[in-house]
Amino acid sequence: CDEYEKQKVDDEEACECMETFQRSSPSPLFPSGGCICSKGTSLTISSPNGIATCTECEEGYYKANLGNSECIPCPERETSERGASDCVCKSGLTLIDDIDIRTATLEARCICPAGKEWDEAEQRCVSCETGFFSYSGGSCILCIQPGLSVKNQAGTNCICG
Repeated sequence: CDEYEKQKVDDEEACECMETFQRSSPSPLFPSGGCICSKGTSLTISSPNGIATCTECEEGYYKANLGNSECIPCPERETSERGASDCVCKSGLTLIDDIDIRTATLEARCICPAGKEWDEAEQRCVSCETGFFSYSGGSCILCIQPGLSVKNQAGTNCICG
């Protein structure tokens, strides 16, 4: 039998994947298919006996593909449940379209709604102070227009006051 396989109980000439592994489709790396970990799980080899298993990704980590690679942490402003294959926006944040987190170049794909900005220290969206506003995903900006008295209305825009 190949790596991560065991002999079938009812057929001594056939092999099957060990518990927690799944059979992959044939590929250049595994011409006859191999035993790999599913999405949301990673390869763990226990010591000292060296037994291999696929274990679920911890909360706040994910693995989007099949294979024996490690789970990786969710990007800032995102989280996941145990065994996740993707991350989701933390409470109060909005997902920007459907950006692939493995190739995104934006600072974050989860943004605060209009009238709020991201607070690094608190790790959450906070409302703009009076006299400030923000567009969706932006920082709070002072409401200033030369020659006008301006006041804040719900933190999402400025009006003449």
